[in-house]
Amino acid sequence: MDTLRDLRVRRGLTQEALAEQLGVVRSALSQYETGKRNLSIRQARRLAEILGCTIEDVVAAAEASLRTAPSNVSYRRAKRMHTQRR
Repeated sequence: MDTLRDLRVRRGLTQEALAEQLGVVRSALSQYETGKRNLSIRQARRLAEILGCTIEDVVAAAEASLRTAPSNVSYRRAKRMHTQRR
């Protein structure tokens, strides 16, 4: 399954170039690609236009990006949070 990064690279775009076309900063695009931030419907539609694919392709790629993203909560932090609840 393609990730958002895969779709971008296939079109030969850098994060900076795609972010500019999308109207976001490069760090926001990076967060979309790593699954740390969710796309709005408007952004998904715009990405589909820019990347020359369907919105379904963008949604599937966003979900694939999320599945391949490392967990946002480290083991130590999760353990600390669990301990604090006691």
